[in-house]
Amino acid sequence: SMPFGGSVTMFSMLFVCLIAYFYGPKMGLAGALAYGVLQFIQDGGSYVLSPMQVCCDYLFAFMGLGVAGFFANCKKHALIKGYIAGITMRFIFASLAGYLYWMEYMPEEFPKSLKAIYPLVYNGIYIYAEGIVTILVLLVPAVAGIMVRTKNTVRAK
Repeated sequence: SMPFGGSVTMFSMLFVCLIAYFYGPKMGLAGALAYGVLQFIQDGGSYVLSPMQVCCDYLFAFMGLGVAGFFANCKKHALIKGYIAGITMRFIFASLAGYLYWMEYMPEEFPKSLKAIYPLVYNGIYIYAEGIVTILVLLVPAVAGIMVRTKNTVRAK
């Protein structure tokens, strides 16, 4: 659990981005949408303020991970580039939801002078903390090689 909320779930966003990396943007976006729906169901619908908030927090934010598929054919570091783009899209939509719907729930201990950046801090800490750890693992040559070989095998079928 992070200081102002949120938590790091190791590699959870990677698996959604892998669908996009292996199968391309269409399947990546579809898989990410399915993941967003499953996250909403898993949360039990307990965080519903409005239909648009659900779209920002669950559907659009997780679909953002699917943009990783647009980088699948890059010559170098395709997975890492796509992963960074995907988690950045998730960050943007989650932060937008924070500004539009969650500002009144800002913790008392968060400095009032920094209220304007609270959604960026809240979402950035847990999304990019997981992102940094994941990227470090993906940079291990053996892991990078396995990912490329797996993508080539999947696409050859």
